[in-house]
Amino acid sequence: MSSPTTAKFAIALCGIKKEVDINAYLCEQGFLEFRDGAKEFADILPHSKAYSLIPGRIFINLRGRELRGSVEREDYEGLREEIAESLLELKDPDTGDRVIQRVYKREELYAGPYFDRAADLIAHPHRGYDLKAKIGGNSLFGRSHRVGMHTYDDASLFVKGHDLRVDRAISILDVTPTIFDLMDFPVPEELEGERACCSLEGCRN
Repeated sequence: MSSPTTAKFAIALCGIKKEVDINAYLCEQGFLEFRDGAKEFADILPHSKAYSLIPGRIFINLRGRELRGSVEREDYEGLREEIAESLLELKDPDTGDRVIQRVYKREELYAGPYFDRAADLIAHPHRGYDLKAKIGGNSLFGRSHRVGMHTYDDASLFVKGHDLRVDRAISILDVTPTIFDLMDFPVPEELEGERACCSLEGCRN
């Protein structure tokens, strides 16, 4: 009797150097302002241009989309560029190391029927900088009781019960259809990824 298929993710981690409050940074740079004593996102002042949600997701306060939007559509792209360039210049004051490795525009990462819900910019940090999005905070850098954070480029997928090889670079989108395929289930058409593994006897047709 053959062994059942077992698939497990290994979540990769690294130590935290500092927590970085992106909303505090947006406030420092004049893109965001909260009311005094702010406790919720409803306390964002209406002239604000952008705000952040964890982890590193930045939303433009776009008129017609946001409840109290202030940014006109013709200013949207220029503002995205301005915020992205500014974030790439953010440095750790103690070491001089850059905090943000890359800033993605949403169309670089997302597609599909829920695209309009995606963040406008996604900040990807260098290892050790844990991105936060506090409400009304005034400290850009800090530490808490947390000592570790997820990393983004070295998570693993372990598969038991098959002799497999991967013949190309794979995306996280490929994991679900690969597991469906290994378990002899039909792969739903709506999944974006593709099966990624080949057995030693050759790929399935």
